[in-house]
Amino acid sequence: MKTTVNEEMLNKIVALLTIYQKSMNPASKEEYLDYAIRRVDVEKALKAIGTQLDNEGSILLMRGTFLQVKRRDALLASYLQTIWNGVGCWPA
Repeated sequence: MKTTVNEEMLNKIVALLTIYQKSMNPASKEEYLDYAIRRVDVEKALKAIGTQLDNEGSILLMRGTFLQVKRRDALLASYLQTIWNGVGCWPA
């Protein structure tokens, strides 16, 4: 059973999480509004990826992917953990 994602998917997840992270501290009101919209889209995309991973390999693939992200950036992994709460088998 697959327990990790390929480099392309990992890079996509990290890129989405980086956008999410930037949305936490916008520099201006305009940036805030832009990021507020993008943040919702990013959360939806990451939840969809979590659902896909759950369907393909259950919690094992989700957990393995989370650990791959964590090895790259622990803060981004903490965002992913929060976003995935309640997705598939991921604990809420």
